[in-house]
Amino acid sequence: MTQRAHNPLAGKYTRYLPILLLVAGVFAVYGATFGHDFLINWDDEGYVLKNGAVRGFSLPHLRAAFTSYFVGNYAPVQIISYMLDYELWGMNPAGFIATNLLLHSLNGVMLYGLTLKLCEERLIAWGAAFVFLFHPVQVESVAWISQRKTLLAMVFFLAALRLYLEYRERRSVAAYWWSLAAFTLALLSKAVVVIFPLVALLVDLCFAGTSGRPRLRDKLPYLGASLVVGCLALVSHAPVLNRPSGIRAYPGGTLLTTAYTMAPVLSSYLRDCFLPLDLSPYYMTPIKASPDGEVLLSAVLVLLLCLLGLLLSRRSRTLFFWYALFFAGLLPVSQVVPLITLKNDRYLYFPMLGFAPFVAMVLGALLRKRGGWRWVAGLSILVALVSLPLRAYRQSLVWKDSLTLWSYALRKDPRNQVALQMLALYHTRHGNVAQAFDAVNELNRLKARYGPVRGWE
Repeated sequence: MTQRAHNPLAGKYTRYLPILLLVAGVFAVYGATFGHDFLINWDDEGYVLKNGAVRGFSLPHLRAAFTSYFVGNYAPVQIISYMLDYELWGMNPAGFIATNLLLHSLNGVMLYGLTLKLCEERLIAWGAAFVFLFHPVQVESVAWISQRKTLLAMVFFLAALRLYLEYRERRSVAAYWWSLAAFTLALLSKAVVVIFPLVALLVDLCFAGTSGRPRLRDKLPYLGASLVVGCLALVSHAPVLNRPSGIRAYPGGTLLTTAYTMAPVLSSYLRDCFLPLDLSPYYMTPIKASPDGEVLLSAVLVLLLCLLGLLLSRRSRTLFFWYALFFAGLLPVSQVVPLITLKNDRYLYFPMLGFAPFVAMVLGALLRKRGGWRWVAGLSILVALVSLPLRAYRQSLVWKDSLTLWSYALRKDPRNQVALQMLALYHTRHGNVAQAFDAVNELNRLKARYGPVRGWE
Protein backbone atom coordinates (compact mmCIF):
# COMPACT_ATOMS: atom_id res chain seq x y z
CA MET A 1 0.00 0.00 0.00
CA THR A 2 1.35 3.40 -0.98
CA GLN A 3 1.89 5.74 1.96
CA ARG A 4 0.37 9.20 1.64
CA ALA A 5 2.84 12.04 1.54
CA HIS A 6 2.66 14.39 4.47
CA ASN A 7 0.98 17.67 3.55
CA PRO A 8 2.25 20.52 5.73
CA LEU A 9 -0.57 22.78 4.54
CA ALA A 10 -3.15 20.38 5.94
CA GLY A 11 -1.53 20.68 9.37
CA LYS A 12 -1.63 24.46 9.15
CA TYR A 13 -5.29 24.43 8.17
CA THR A 14 -6.08 22.12 11.10
CA ARG A 15 -4.24 24.45 13.44
CA TYR A 16 -5.33 27.86 12.21
CA LEU A 17 -8.73 27.37 10.57
CA PRO A 18 -10.60 26.96 13.91
CA ILE A 19 -9.00 30.18 15.15
CA LEU A 20 -9.87 32.09 11.99
CA LEU A 21 -13.47 30.90 12.21
CA LEU A 22 -13.74 32.11 15.80
CA VAL A 23 -12.30 35.55 15.04
CA ALA A 24 -14.42 35.97 11.91
CA GLY A 25 -17.46 34.93 13.93
CA VAL A 26 -16.82 37.65 16.52
CA PHE A 27 -16.74 40.38 13.88
CA ALA A 28 -19.83 38.94 12.17
CA VAL A 29 -21.88 38.66 15.37
CA TYR A 30 -20.77 41.99 16.84
CA GLY A 31 -20.38 43.81 13.52
CA ALA A 32 -23.45 45.96 14.12
CA THR A 33 -21.74 47.58 17.11
CA PHE A 34 -19.52 49.57 14.75
CA GLY A 35 -22.52 51.85 14.28
CA HIS A 36 -23.02 52.35 18.01
CA ASP A 37 -22.38 55.54 19.94
CA PHE A 38 -20.86 56.35 23.33
CA LEU A 39 -23.33 55.89 26.19
CA ILE A 40 -23.94 59.31 27.71
CA ASN A 41 -25.11 59.68 31.34
CA TRP A 42 -23.10 56.55 32.14
CA ASP A 43 -19.47 55.54 32.49
CA ASP A 44 -18.43 56.36 28.91
CA GLU A 45 -18.43 60.04 29.83
CA GLY A 46 -16.14 59.59 32.81
CA TYR A 47 -13.76 57.26 31.05
CA VAL A 48 -13.62 58.80 27.58
CA LEU A 49 -15.88 61.69 26.59
CA LYS A 50 -15.01 64.03 29.47
CA ASN A 51 -11.61 62.58 30.27
CA GLY A 52 -8.77 64.71 28.90
CA ALA A 53 -6.21 62.09 29.95
CA VAL A 54 -7.21 59.75 27.10
CA ARG A 55 -6.62 62.29 24.34
CA GLY A 56 -3.34 60.97 23.02
CA PHE A 57 -0.03 59.84 24.48
CA SER A 58 1.91 62.37 26.53
CA LEU A 59 3.79 62.34 29.81
CA PRO A 60 1.05 64.31 31.64
CA HIS A 61 -1.59 61.91 30.35
CA LEU A 62 0.45 58.85 31.34
CA ARG A 63 1.07 60.37 34.76
CA ALA A 64 -2.65 60.98 35.17
CA ALA A 65 -3.41 57.36 34.20
CA PHE A 66 -1.21 56.05 37.01
CA THR A 67 -2.00 58.65 39.66
CA SER A 68 -5.75 59.24 39.23
CA TYR A 69 -8.99 57.38 39.77
CA PHE A 70 -11.57 57.30 37.00
CA VAL A 71 -15.25 56.55 37.68
CA GLY A 72 -14.24 55.21 41.09
CA ASN A 73 -11.64 52.80 39.71
CA TYR A 74 -7.86 52.56 39.51
CA ALA A 75 -7.21 51.05 36.08
CA PRO A 76 -4.25 52.72 34.35
CA VAL A 77 -3.96 50.03 31.65
CA GLN A 78 -7.54 50.75 30.60
CA ILE A 79 -6.86 54.49 30.33
CA ILE A 80 -3.68 53.89 28.31
CA SER A 81 -5.61 51.68 25.89
CA TYR A 82 -8.02 54.56 25.29
CA MET A 83 -5.04 56.81 24.51
CA LEU A 84 -4.10 54.40 21.71
CA ASP A 85 -7.67 54.44 20.41
CA TYR A 86 -7.62 58.23 20.37
CA GLU A 87 -4.31 58.29 18.48
CA LEU A 88 -5.75 55.94 15.85
CA TRP A 89 -9.36 57.03 15.58
CA GLY A 90 -9.84 60.31 17.41
CA MET A 91 -13.20 60.30 19.20
CA ASN A 92 -14.87 57.95 16.72
CA PRO A 93 -16.69 55.33 18.86
CA ALA A 94 -16.29 52.72 16.11
CA GLY A 95 -12.53 52.68 16.74
CA PHE A 96 -12.99 52.12 20.48
CA ILE A 97 -15.46 49.32 19.78
CA ALA A 98 -13.08 47.72 17.26
CA THR A 99 -10.48 47.42 20.00
CA ASN A 100 -13.06 45.76 22.25
CA LEU A 101 -13.84 43.22 19.53
CA LEU A 102 -10.15 42.49 18.97
CA LEU A 103 -9.58 41.96 22.69
CA HIS A 104 -12.63 39.71 23.01
CA SER A 105 -11.44 37.69 20.01
CA LEU A 106 -7.99 37.37 21.57
CA ASN A 107 -9.54 36.12 24.80
CA GLY A 108 -11.47 33.45 22.91
CA VAL A 109 -8.36 32.34 21.03
CA MET A 110 -6.34 32.18 24.25
CA LEU A 111 -9.08 30.14 25.93
CA TYR A 112 -9.07 27.82 22.91
CA GLY A 113 -5.33 27.28 23.36
CA LEU A 114 -5.62 26.80 27.12
CA THR A 115 -8.48 24.31 26.82
CA LEU A 116 -6.66 22.41 24.07
CA LYS A 117 -3.60 22.16 26.31
CA LEU A 118 -5.53 20.93 29.35
CA CYS A 119 -8.16 18.76 27.62
CA GLU A 120 -6.17 17.71 24.54
CA GLU A 121 -9.27 17.58 22.31
CA ARG A 122 -9.50 20.15 19.55
CA LEU A 123 -13.28 19.97 19.12
CA ILE A 124 -13.90 20.48 22.84
CA ALA A 125 -11.45 23.40 22.89
CA TRP A 126 -13.22 24.97 19.92
CA GLY A 127 -16.63 24.44 21.52
CA ALA A 128 -15.42 26.09 24.73
CA ALA A 129 -14.14 29.13 22.85
CA PHE A 130 -17.38 29.27 20.85
CA VAL A 131 -19.54 29.37 24.00
CA PHE A 132 -17.25 31.93 25.63
CA LEU A 133 -17.21 34.26 22.62
CA PHE A 134 -20.85 34.11 21.61
CA HIS A 135 -22.78 33.68 24.83
CA PRO A 136 -25.25 36.60 25.13
CA VAL A 137 -24.14 37.48 28.68
CA GLN A 138 -20.80 38.53 27.17
CA VAL A 139 -22.39 41.30 25.10
CA GLU A 140 -22.28 43.90 27.88
CA SER A 141 -18.51 43.49 28.31
CA VAL A 142 -17.89 43.66 24.55
CA ALA A 143 -20.36 46.27 23.29
CA TRP A 144 -19.92 48.76 26.15
CA ILE A 145 -16.76 50.81 25.64
CA SER A 146 -16.37 51.35 29.39
CA GLN A 147 -15.92 47.62 29.94
CA ARG A 148 -12.54 47.70 28.21
CA LYS A 149 -11.07 47.01 31.65
CA THR A 150 -12.78 43.62 31.81
CA LEU A 151 -11.48 42.58 28.40
CA LEU A 152 -7.94 43.74 29.16
CA ALA A 153 -7.95 42.04 32.55
CA MET A 154 -8.91 38.76 30.88
CA VAL A 155 -6.14 39.04 28.28
CA PHE A 156 -3.45 39.41 30.92
CA PHE A 157 -5.11 36.92 33.28
CA LEU A 158 -5.05 34.21 30.60
CA ALA A 159 -1.46 35.08 29.69
CA ALA A 160 -0.45 34.83 33.35
CA LEU A 161 -2.23 31.48 33.71
CA ARG A 162 -0.64 29.99 30.60
CA LEU A 163 2.81 31.13 31.74
CA TYR A 164 2.15 29.73 35.21
CA LEU A 165 1.37 26.36 33.64
CA GLU A 166 4.66 26.48 31.77
CA TYR A 167 6.48 27.33 34.99
CA ARG A 168 4.92 24.38 36.85
CA GLU A 169 5.48 21.90 34.05
CA ARG A 170 9.01 22.90 33.02
CA ARG A 171 10.23 24.55 36.24
CA SER A 172 10.94 27.65 34.18
CA VAL A 173 11.89 30.57 36.41
CA ALA A 174 11.58 32.95 33.45
CA ALA A 175 8.00 31.78 32.83
CA TYR A 176 7.17 32.41 36.49
CA TRP A 177 8.37 36.03 36.41
CA TRP A 178 6.65 36.68 33.08
CA SER A 179 3.47 35.22 34.61
CA LEU A 180 3.78 37.57 37.57
CA ALA A 181 4.33 40.52 35.21
CA ALA A 182 1.22 39.61 33.17
CA PHE A 183 -0.77 39.24 36.39
CA THR A 184 0.33 42.70 37.50
CA LEU A 185 -0.95 44.16 34.23
CA ALA A 186 -4.22 42.29 34.77
CA LEU A 187 -4.53 43.84 38.23
CA LEU A 188 -3.86 47.28 36.76
CA SER A 189 -6.76 46.64 34.39
CA LYS A 190 -9.37 45.40 36.86
CA ALA A 191 -9.19 44.15 40.43
CA VAL A 192 -11.44 41.14 39.71
CA VAL A 193 -8.30 39.12 38.84
CA VAL A 194 -7.40 38.86 42.53
CA ILE A 195 -8.71 35.29 42.21
CA PHE A 196 -5.50 34.25 40.42
CA PRO A 197 -3.72 32.75 43.49
CA LEU A 198 -6.77 30.53 44.06
CA VAL A 199 -6.83 29.52 40.39
CA ALA A 200 -3.12 28.69 40.55
CA LEU A 201 -3.83 26.40 43.52
CA LEU A 202 -6.56 24.69 41.49
CA VAL A 203 -4.06 24.12 38.68
CA ASP A 204 -1.64 22.51 41.15
CA LEU A 205 -4.34 20.21 42.50
CA CYS A 206 -6.06 19.19 39.28
CA PHE A 207 -3.36 18.51 36.70
CA ALA A 208 -0.79 15.76 36.88
CA GLY A 209 1.66 17.71 34.72
CA THR A 210 2.07 20.11 37.61
CA SER A 211 2.87 17.23 40.02
CA GLY A 212 -0.51 17.49 41.75
CA ARG A 213 1.05 19.05 44.88
CA PRO A 214 0.09 22.62 45.74
CA ARG A 215 2.89 25.05 46.46
CA LEU A 216 2.07 27.97 48.67
CA ARG A 217 5.38 29.82 48.56
CA ASP A 218 5.20 30.65 44.83
CA LYS A 219 1.67 32.06 45.32
CA LEU A 220 2.84 34.70 47.81
CA PRO A 221 3.98 37.30 45.21
CA TYR A 222 0.60 36.96 43.42
CA LEU A 223 -1.18 37.28 46.74
CA GLY A 224 0.85 40.32 47.75
CA ALA A 225 0.12 42.09 44.47
CA SER A 226 -3.57 41.23 44.88
CA LEU A 227 -3.68 42.76 48.36
CA VAL A 228 -2.01 45.99 47.19
CA VAL A 229 -4.38 46.46 44.26
CA GLY A 230 -7.35 45.40 46.39
CA CYS A 231 -6.54 48.19 48.85
CA LEU A 232 -6.18 50.64 45.94
CA ALA A 233 -9.61 49.59 44.68
CA LEU A 234 -11.15 50.32 48.08
CA VAL A 235 -9.47 53.72 48.26
CA SER A 236 -10.63 54.57 44.74
CA HIS A 237 -14.23 53.83 45.69
CA ALA A 238 -14.17 56.07 48.76
CA PRO A 239 -15.17 59.33 46.96
CA VAL A 240 -17.94 57.55 45.06
CA LEU A 241 -19.40 55.96 48.20
CA ASN A 242 -18.69 58.93 50.51
CA ARG A 243 -17.01 56.52 52.92
CA PRO A 244 -13.44 56.92 54.22
CA SER A 245 -12.80 53.18 53.95
CA GLY A 246 -14.21 52.85 50.44
CA ILE A 247 -16.23 49.86 51.64
CA ARG A 248 -19.98 49.90 51.16
CA ALA A 249 -22.34 48.58 53.81
CA TYR A 250 -23.47 44.99 53.37
CA PRO A 251 -26.86 44.50 51.66
CA GLY A 252 -29.40 44.59 54.45
CA GLY A 253 -26.68 45.55 56.92
CA THR A 254 -25.29 42.14 57.91
CA LEU A 255 -23.48 39.15 56.45
CA LEU A 256 -26.60 37.05 57.03
CA THR A 257 -28.85 39.34 54.99
CA THR A 258 -26.12 39.41 52.35
CA ALA A 259 -26.28 35.61 52.16
CA TYR A 260 -30.08 35.71 51.92
CA THR A 261 -29.83 38.26 49.10
CA MET A 262 -27.00 36.68 47.11
CA ALA A 263 -28.28 33.08 47.09
CA PRO A 264 -31.08 33.97 44.63
CA VAL A 265 -28.60 36.06 42.63
CA LEU A 266 -26.44 32.95 42.21
CA SER A 267 -29.51 31.05 41.00
CA SER A 268 -30.28 33.80 38.52
CA TYR A 269 -26.70 33.72 37.19
CA LEU A 270 -26.99 29.99 36.56
CA ARG A 271 -30.32 30.52 34.81
CA ASP A 272 -28.78 33.22 32.62
CA CYS A 273 -25.92 30.89 31.70
CA PHE A 274 -28.29 28.21 30.42
CA LEU A 275 -31.27 30.38 29.41
CA PRO A 276 -30.10 33.93 28.64
CA LEU A 277 -33.57 35.28 27.90
CA ASP A 278 -34.05 38.23 30.28
CA LEU A 279 -30.78 40.10 30.25
CA SER A 280 -30.65 43.75 31.28
CA PRO A 281 -28.07 46.52 31.69
CA TYR A 282 -29.36 47.08 35.23
CA TYR A 283 -31.12 44.62 37.53
CA MET A 284 -33.41 45.79 40.33
CA THR A 285 -32.34 43.07 42.75
CA PRO A 286 -34.36 42.99 45.99
CA ILE A 287 -32.57 42.80 49.33
CA LYS A 288 -33.68 39.88 51.46
CA ALA A 289 -33.96 40.77 55.14
CA SER A 290 -35.17 37.27 56.02
CA PRO A 291 -35.35 33.88 54.29
CA ASP A 292 -38.36 33.37 52.03
CA GLY A 293 -39.26 30.61 49.57
CA GLU A 294 -36.86 31.91 46.93
CA VAL A 295 -33.99 31.99 49.42
CA LEU A 296 -34.72 28.46 50.65
CA LEU A 297 -34.85 27.04 47.12
CA SER A 298 -31.61 28.81 46.30
CA ALA A 299 -30.02 27.38 49.46
CA VAL A 300 -30.98 23.88 48.32
CA LEU A 301 -29.41 24.62 44.94
CA VAL A 302 -26.20 25.79 46.65
CA LEU A 303 -26.08 22.53 48.61
CA LEU A 304 -26.56 20.48 45.44
CA LEU A 305 -23.82 22.46 43.70
CA CYS A 306 -21.44 21.71 46.58
CA LEU A 307 -22.25 18.00 46.36
CA LEU A 308 -21.69 18.05 42.60
CA GLY A 309 -18.33 19.74 43.13
CA LEU A 310 -17.33 17.06 45.64
CA LEU A 311 -18.34 14.31 43.21
CA LEU A 312 -16.43 15.89 40.33
CA SER A 313 -13.30 16.30 42.46
CA ARG A 314 -13.27 12.52 42.89
CA ARG A 315 -14.32 11.49 39.38
CA SER A 316 -12.67 14.00 37.04
CA ARG A 317 -10.09 16.54 38.14
CA THR A 318 -10.20 18.30 34.77
CA LEU A 319 -13.97 18.79 34.93
CA PHE A 320 -13.65 19.87 38.54
CA PHE A 321 -11.09 22.52 37.57
CA TRP A 322 -13.44 24.22 35.11
CA TYR A 323 -16.38 23.80 37.48
CA ALA A 324 -14.47 25.39 40.36
CA LEU A 325 -13.14 28.13 38.06
CA PHE A 326 -16.71 29.25 37.37
CA PHE A 327 -17.41 29.80 41.05
CA ALA A 328 -13.96 31.30 41.66
CA GLY A 329 -14.84 33.91 39.02
CA LEU A 330 -17.97 34.81 40.97
CA LEU A 331 -16.16 35.31 44.29
CA PRO A 332 -15.10 38.95 43.70
CA VAL A 333 -18.70 39.93 42.84
CA SER A 334 -20.45 37.89 45.52
CA GLN A 335 -20.44 40.80 48.02
CA VAL A 336 -17.71 39.33 50.23
CA VAL A 337 -16.40 42.87 49.85
CA PRO A 338 -19.61 44.82 49.12
CA LEU A 339 -19.93 46.34 45.65
CA ILE A 340 -22.25 49.05 44.37
CA THR A 341 -24.50 46.71 42.39
CA LEU A 342 -25.61 43.19 43.23
CA LYS A 343 -25.88 41.71 39.75
CA ASN A 344 -24.58 42.56 36.27
CA ASP A 345 -24.09 40.61 33.05
CA ARG A 346 -20.47 41.77 32.97
CA TYR A 347 -19.90 39.96 36.27
CA LEU A 348 -20.17 36.69 34.31
CA TYR A 349 -17.29 37.44 31.92
CA PHE A 350 -14.72 35.77 34.18
CA PRO A 351 -16.98 32.92 35.38
CA MET A 352 -17.57 32.10 31.69
CA LEU A 353 -13.91 31.09 31.61
CA GLY A 354 -14.92 28.03 33.61
CA PHE A 355 -18.48 27.58 32.36
CA ALA A 356 -17.63 27.36 28.65
CA PRO A 357 -15.03 24.53 28.84
CA PHE A 358 -17.12 22.68 31.43
CA VAL A 359 -20.17 22.68 29.16
CA ALA A 360 -18.07 21.72 26.13
CA MET A 361 -16.55 18.76 27.99
CA VAL A 362 -19.92 17.55 29.28
CA LEU A 363 -21.49 17.81 25.83
CA GLY A 364 -18.52 15.99 24.30
CA ALA A 365 -18.93 13.16 26.80
CA LEU A 366 -22.66 12.90 26.02
CA LEU A 367 -22.05 12.71 22.29
CA ARG A 368 -19.56 9.89 22.79
CA LYS A 369 -22.17 7.75 24.52
CA ARG A 370 -23.62 4.92 22.51
CA GLY A 371 -27.29 4.68 21.69
CA GLY A 372 -29.84 5.96 19.21
CA TRP A 373 -30.67 8.95 21.40
CA ARG A 374 -27.16 10.30 20.73
CA TRP A 375 -28.35 11.80 17.44
CA VAL A 376 -31.28 13.49 19.13
CA ALA A 377 -28.93 14.89 21.78
CA GLY A 378 -26.47 15.99 19.10
CA LEU A 379 -29.14 17.82 17.13
CA SER A 380 -30.45 19.52 20.28
CA ILE A 381 -26.95 20.61 21.22
CA LEU A 382 -26.33 21.94 17.72
CA VAL A 383 -29.53 24.01 17.82
CA ALA A 384 -28.61 25.38 21.25
CA LEU A 385 -25.10 26.33 20.11
CA VAL A 386 -26.30 27.98 16.90
CA SER A 387 -28.78 30.05 18.89
CA LEU A 388 -26.03 31.62 20.99
CA PRO A 389 -24.52 33.91 18.32
CA LEU A 390 -28.00 34.80 17.08
CA ARG A 391 -29.04 35.87 20.55
CA ALA A 392 -25.74 37.67 21.07
CA TYR A 393 -26.29 39.59 17.83
CA ARG A 394 -29.77 40.66 18.91
CA GLN A 395 -28.49 41.63 22.35
CA SER A 396 -25.69 43.69 20.82
CA LEU A 397 -28.27 45.87 19.04
CA VAL A 398 -29.62 46.91 22.44
CA TRP A 399 -26.37 48.75 23.20
CA LYS A 400 -26.61 51.13 20.22
CA ASP A 401 -27.02 54.30 22.31
CA SER A 402 -28.42 55.48 25.63
CA LEU A 403 -32.01 55.86 24.38
CA THR A 404 -32.09 52.35 22.88
CA LEU A 405 -30.43 50.77 25.93
CA TRP A 406 -32.60 52.24 28.65
CA SER A 407 -35.80 51.91 26.64
CA TYR A 408 -34.99 48.21 26.34
CA ALA A 409 -34.30 47.96 30.09
CA LEU A 410 -37.66 49.59 30.83
CA ARG A 411 -39.47 47.17 28.50
CA LYS A 412 -37.85 44.28 30.34
CA ASP A 413 -38.81 45.72 33.73
CA PRO A 414 -41.40 48.56 33.75
CA ARG A 415 -40.51 49.22 37.41
CA ASN A 416 -36.81 49.81 36.70
CA GLN A 417 -36.21 53.17 38.37
CA VAL A 418 -32.62 53.43 37.15
CA ALA A 419 -33.79 53.06 33.54
CA LEU A 420 -36.32 55.85 34.09
CA GLN A 421 -33.64 58.08 35.64
CA MET A 422 -31.35 57.50 32.66
CA LEU A 423 -34.15 58.18 30.17
CA ALA A 424 -35.10 61.38 31.99
CA LEU A 425 -31.47 62.56 31.82
CA TYR A 426 -31.20 61.61 28.15
CA HIS A 427 -34.35 63.47 27.15
CA THR A 428 -33.39 66.50 29.26
CA ARG A 429 -29.99 66.76 27.57
CA HIS A 430 -31.58 66.48 24.13
CA GLY A 431 -34.32 69.02 24.84
CA ASN A 432 -37.16 66.47 24.71
CA VAL A 433 -39.15 68.19 27.44
CA ALA A 434 -42.35 66.13 27.16
CA GLN A 435 -40.53 62.78 27.24
CA ALA A 436 -38.36 63.89 30.15
CA PHE A 437 -41.46 65.05 32.04
CA ASP A 438 -43.19 61.69 31.46
CA ALA A 439 -40.13 59.76 32.68
CA VAL A 440 -39.86 61.87 35.84
CA ASN A 441 -43.58 61.50 36.61
CA GLU A 442 -43.40 57.73 36.22
CA LEU A 443 -40.25 57.63 38.36
CA ASN A 444 -41.96 59.60 41.13
CA ARG A 445 -44.98 57.31 40.96
CA LEU A 446 -42.76 54.22 41.37
CA LYS A 447 -40.87 55.82 44.26
CA ALA A 448 -44.13 56.63 46.02
CA ARG A 449 -45.39 53.08 45.58
CA TYR A 450 -42.24 50.96 46.03
CA GLY A 451 -39.80 53.32 47.69
CA PRO A 452 -36.71 54.90 46.11
CA VAL A 453 -33.74 52.95 44.81
CA ARG A 454 -31.39 52.48 47.75
CA GLY A 455 -28.28 52.14 45.65
CA TRP A 456 -28.10 48.37 46.04
CA GLU A 457 -31.11 47.49 43.96
